[in-house]
Amino acid sequence: MQGTFLTARADVEVLGKLMTKDDLSPLESHMEVDKNYYAASISRNSFILDLIKKSGVFAVNFSSLKNAGKAGVDGRYFDKFEKLGIAKKEAEKINCPLIGGADVLECALDRIIDMGERSLVIGSIVKKHKV
Repeated sequence: MQGTFLTARADVEVLGKLMTKDDLSPLESHMEVDKNYYAASISRNSFILDLIKKSGVFAVNFSSLKNAGKAGVDGRYFDKFEKLGIAKKEAEKINCPLIGGADVLECALDRIIDMGERSLVIGSIVKKHKV
């Protein structure tokens, strides 16, 4: 079964220390806006949204991962890639982790629209990867 996951990286303060953190999150509501833009709806209070705001980039990963949505861990305090045994690779055009073996859209943040409890994150696609 194919799943869609958002990944991001940024330098953030965790427990009083500045750290580079990677995160991944399953997506339920997302769509290609046109051939150059991709949009995803994510929780307004999510850690991954904090990373996207700080870094200005994110990646959309199309993968057959089965357990990533059941991590039960906060990416702020744990490395979800490591905890779930997910292969990680580096993006080519942006500073962001990717899910190994996934088709990927590397995106530069265009805008974030506050929709109440959720935020709509829209990115311009800077690189497409097909496995």
